[in-house]
Order: sequence, then structure tokens, then C-alpha cells
Amino acid sequence: MSRIDAPSTPERVFPTLHRILVFGVALTVVVLGVVRTTVSLDPPADLTPLLRLAALALLVGGYVMMRVVRARITPLGAGADRRSWWVQESGKIVLVWAIAEGIAMTGAICWFLTGDLVMLIGVVGAALAVLVMNRPGRLMEG
Repeated sequence: MSRIDAPSTPERVFPTLHRILVFGVALTVVVLGVVRTTVSLDPPADLTPLLRLAALALLVGGYVMMRVVRARITPLGAGADRRSWWVQESGKIVLVWAIAEGIAMTGAICWFLTGDLVMLIGVVGAALAVLVMNRPGRLMEG
């Protein structure tokens, strides 16, 4: 049986999903950056502070939500079955990752529209860092 034909296991699927989410955010920022340099955007002056406030509120609210959900993820106990743990905790884990990715993507779009570095560094950077810090191995440890 080739590697492609091998059955998918949660131990392989979820780390791969996590890597795809991180890569997707990074690729989106790069593509938006390239497009931003080739397209002349002139947003209204009052749009930047409004989007900055909304994105920062989303970042804080999302972080609180992620902490609440992450606190409900039970660590993998010594000698516990990894497959069962992944099946049991998968919904909460994917929710944590989706919140972080959503915040990062929202920040990237706000940065694209405004050119505001607070959006890029503050919102996208913080959300991407939280996504990376919530890697599968760390979630298993608790």
C-alpha cells in the first residue's frame, strides 16, 4: 500500500490541517502584499481608524474565545489512546484554529484595504502567532 493509499488517521490529518492553515494565512498575506503594490488603493481617511478598531476588537474577543475553548480541551493522559483523544477533542481544536485563522485573514484584508501596518503587524502577526502556538503537539500537552 502506497503512502497515498494509506488510511487517514487523526494523528496525521490534524497536524497536516494545522500546517495548511498556517501556510494559507502566510500565502494570503504575501499575495495581498503583491497585489497591493500593483494596485493603487485610496481608502477614505475615516476608514482606517474604524477598521483598526474593529480588527483589534475582533482580535481581543477572538483571543478570549480561544482561551475559553482551549481550557475545555483535555490534555492527552499518559498511556491514553491518541486516536481516541483526537476524535474526542477534534471539534474544539479545529474551532481554536478557525478563530485564529479568521482573525488573521480579517486583519490581512483590512491591511490590504488600508495599508495600515497596525493591521499587518498587530492583528495578522498576533493571530498567526496564536495559531502557531496552538500546534497539535502543544494542545496534546495541555
